[in-house]
Amino acid sequence: AREPWHPRKVLQLVLTMLGHTEVVLEMLARLFGGEARHAQLVYAVECVKALARLALLGQSRGGGVLRHGGQFEPISKKALQPGGPGPSATGPVVTDLETGESTGPADAAPGRKLGEAEADGGEGAAEAKAPAEPRWQGRRSGKSLALPPRLAAYDNVADQLARAEEGGAEAAPRGAGDGGKGAKGEQAGGPEDLVLRTAGEVLHVLRPVLYVAQLRRPGAAASWRPFMVSLAVELLSLRCSAVARAPGADASAKAAALPPAELLARAMQRLVHGKAVRHAGPCAEELRRRRGLLALYLMRRPLFDRLTLPAVKRVAGGLGGLPAVGASVESMLVETLMYYHRNYFYNSGS
Repeated sequence: AREPWHPRKVLQLVLTMLGHTEVVLEMLARLFGGEARHAQLVYAVECVKALARLALLGQSRGGGVLRHGGQFEPISKKALQPGGPGPSATGPVVTDLETGESTGPADAAPGRKLGEAEADGGEGAAEAKAPAEPRWQGRRSGKSLALPPRLAAYDNVADQLARAEEGGAEAAPRGAGDGGKGAKGEQAGGPEDLVLRTAGEVLHVLRPVLYVAQLRRPGAAASWRPFMVSLAVELLSLRCSAVARAPGADASAKAAALPPAELLARAMQRLVHGKAVRHAGPCAEELRRRRGLLALYLMRRPLFDRLTLPAVKRVAGGLGGLPAVGASVESMLVETLMYYHRNYFYNSGS
């Protein structure tokens, strides 16, 4: 029988489906309903995505970071090669920045080892012998893959693949904690780090909703206010995530024991005076990805009208003098730029 889906996977599926269809939905809304219906759909989609991401964060143990917008992650070809990093097909959505521990269900193994018991409770299954070469068989695809030696000794191979992805090195058995330490033996963070990390994730999730809500105001498209509000929230989110260390296992209990005013004061002091933590692992790549998304502000008005579009037209004008193809190249560059600028979800960064 097929295992029931965990609520986390349902949320991931919603986010993944929206991520693959939101541009089409946006175009259809503009085609059949005009700009007013287009604005309504964009706002509705951003609200749904924000609610799903907040629900994912709420299901985590706290102190996690949302990766890839909460969507399913594709299988890497390197994961299928012996000795590769071994990411799972749906890798953990909310992970710790330093320790890389997943907050997903521990029993969500998508496959099994060949040679394990084939029948539930059958006597003959208990006598089944493992093959000479440890292999992994997908539960739905039926494909069989050789296991690298570092994963062959684990019962729950899928869980160890996910942990290997997060750690970026050899997978550690479940239950082997970090002893209250962060990455490379650093001391784990306290309650103020838990507050900062949570605040950074919430701001990151709510930023697109705040931006679209500002755009719904009359005349806001050519105003600097939505642009500056969105940028300020984005930078504040990155700052919170940058200075927050990995919260320890008792960070939640310590935060609950502190007076709210004192906890807020400690968090503000770390936010203003703290140095950026040197994060590692795939979650450091997630923060790097978010910093890269700042380049999308070049595609948003009014900066687009005052800087990006004139610069591209100037470059395209210079290419217009090319023999035979100059005029085509010039129009192609400008039209392509306007196409990506006109469709919100191409440059939303959400």
